[in-house]
Amino acid sequence: MLRLLRIYIKFILKRVLFVTFWLSLLSLFYFLHPNPYLYINLNAYIQLDYAKASLPLWLYVIHVLIVIFLLLIVVETLYVLLYNWIKHVAVRQKERILKRMQTELFAFLTGEINDINPAKVFGTFSGFFCSEHKVLFFVEGLREVELLTKGIVHERCLSVFVVLRIKKLIWSYMYSPYGKHRLFAMRTIGDFHLKDYEPYLKKHLNHSNPIYRSAALEAYLQLSTKNDLSFLTELRADLSQWDYNMVLKHGKNLEAINYTALLQSKSPELVMLALDFIRHNNEYGYKSQVVSLLNSSNIELKEKAYITYSLFLDDESEVKELTYRYYSFSLSTRGAILDLLINIRYSSTISFFLNWLVQSGSLNEKVTALTVFLYNDVASLLKYQNTSDPQIRLAFAQVSDINYFN
Repeated sequence: MLRLLRIYIKFILKRVLFVTFWLSLLSLFYFLHPNPYLYINLNAYIQLDYAKASLPLWLYVIHVLIVIFLLLIVVETLYVLLYNWIKHVAVRQKERILKRMQTELFAFLTGEINDINPAKVFGTFSGFFCSEHKVLFFVEGLREVELLTKGIVHERCLSVFVVLRIKKLIWSYMYSPYGKHRLFAMRTIGDFHLKDYEPYLKKHLNHSNPIYRSAALEAYLQLSTKNDLSFLTELRADLSQWDYNMVLKHGKNLEAINYTALLQSKSPELVMLALDFIRHNNEYGYKSQVVSLLNSSNIELKEKAYITYSLFLDDESEVKELTYRYYSFSLSTRGAILDLLINIRYSSTISFFLNWLVQSGSLNEKVTALTVFLYNDVASLLKYQNTSDPQIRLAFAQVSDINYFN
């Protein structure tokens, strides 16, 4: 509580000083009110009697602005010097802490310890807690070890975090007015699986600031592998591309996903997310839902549905129907569909489609088609050995070159 109070005092004091500084500068317009002492030296240029002269308003404003700019230059110079000094001290301090961690922390985490003794932990790492900067550097170092390790060392990292009561620092940062503090708290909650703070993360999932939303979403996903992603349907804001990729990455490690909730969502992003998971996990039971999305008015969603649908083709008629629509899709969608089609059992329909690609497709499609022939139908490949088409000859040369695949 005292740490949070200090943070708010620092936060308010900075703003008071900022307002005071600008009020002081603006007060120059009052204290530097035109008088003979300010412009007496101008008499030689404007040929006026200084006792009767009256400084024009525009010239007075320029005079005060010059004074303000000179003061700002002095303040900025002092600020830059102070900032560089603080940064230099912080860098040296961080280097010393990381050097100590390499010897003390790593030796502790990899040592022969059957049970973590809180008294021993405090005695070993108490030197890292004499200042807030040292605590932050220690947590950052502990997080890096925790993220890069598994097994006993990973579990010891989590135990050290709990024993040292760093949660008090996290709690104060959770309610800090500084954005960097809140982001640090959310990252730490996710990395160290602090499930007690799950309500705090859920509150920030619908925050107006997209940076907070993304950080809270990532931390929330890290808390448990039993999350079924149904909470995404409660989000008020659409997923950004960054959030989408992040959920897709974490979702691949989840034990179960609520596909029904995602597919019934009104958000196209969530429906497309469900399609990606269906395709990744080979959930053939959702073919009917995928087929219903093939006529979606959302072009991006429609193409994603066709990509997923190409994984569920049961007979040759469905393969033919999809190949007839092939060039109606975007370039990236065609590539995804082609990758899935060539992984289906090789058939006469697939062979006919590949021959068509060799004749009229792009160079990359020709290479892909001929590569499939190389592994499944050498006779079809050799038909194009002496072709007169220069692009087909180039594609054939690439496929038949052994070094091309090395």
